[in-house]
Amino acid sequence: MKRYLAGAALLLAILAQATALDASRIGGWATKLSEAMNESRPAALAQLQRELADEVAAQPNDLGLATELGIVYHNLSRAQNAKKGYAAQAVQLLEKVVKGPSDEELKVFALPYLGSALALEARDSANPLAKIGLVNKGIASLDEAVSKYGRVSYIPRLLRANVGMSLPDFFRQLDKAGADLQALDAWGVDAWGADDATVMTPGTLSLVEDLLGNYYKKKGQIDKAETAWKKSVALDPQGKGAGADAAKSLAIYAR
Repeated sequence: MKRYLAGAALLLAILAQATALDASRIGGWATKLSEAMNESRPAALAQLQRELADEVAAQPNDLGLATELGIVYHNLSRAQNAKKGYAAQAVQLLEKVVKGPSDEELKVFALPYLGSALALEARDSANPLAKIGLVNKGIASLDEAVSKYGRVSYIPRLLRANVGMSLPDFFRQLDKAGADLQALDAWGVDAWGADDATVMTPGTLSLVEDLLGNYYKKKGQIDKAETAWKKSVALDPQGKGAGADAAKSLAIYAR
């Protein structure tokens, strides 16, 4: 009984925190961080990194700038050579934001990016024990982000799903990633209305459907995978993003 009450109290605390968050401030941070979050081209990211590094040096206590630069380092780590140490730089900045006196609405973005950056830092590490420790720390951060903020933004689930899909089976994150992707598929493009800055764009939902197709493929459910990949292509008909990968998968696996 005591365990049940403790669990219920924790759930109520999480729901109360989600309710207390200011949706307009979340939207404001989403707008401010959108360029950093959506950019994937190495040259453009490198230019953003140079500009933001100068701004952070001039305003070291601005946690919004620290988050923006941390996200750019995160995306550089995904786009470029791991030896450049971008993931570790992302972790350093984002930990400062998560542990500091920043807006709770800013942590909606900083915490899940920290979890993903920790997984990238694990990828870069040559020490097997350090790899496992960093991955577990990243998973814990992503789980916390989804628990706290998964009801007010799609970002925590999207980043947790992306990490879960990329991890070895040893970490047992595949089904959690699949559940996140199914939730995001149900969330859809217009879940919060066209004027909300945190709504998934068609390009983002195309990525969700591509990942969902890959999840179903790993589970041996090719019919469901084909349906998801077709949705991805329809959302990205010019093949400028995830739709191109989905089209390749369809060419290989479609029956």
